[in-house]
Amino acid sequence: MDKKASNSIQRARLCSGLTQEALAERAGYSPDSVRAWESGARTCPPEALDMLGEILAAP
Repeated sequence: MDKKASNSIQRARLCSGLTQEALAERAGYSPDSVRAWESGARTCPPEALDMLGEILAAP
C-alpha cells in the first residue's frame, strides 16, 4: 500500500475521533489489520477501503 493511502486512513480515523480498535470493530476487521494498513505493512483490500470510507465519512 502506498504511504499516501495509509496516511489517509490514519488521518481520517483521527479526524473522526476513532481509535484503531473502534474503527476495526465497526469495519469488521481486526485492530492488527487497521494498524498494518496505517503503517503500510499490508495493503488494504478494496472492499475494506469501501467500508472504511463509509464509516469515516459518516458524521
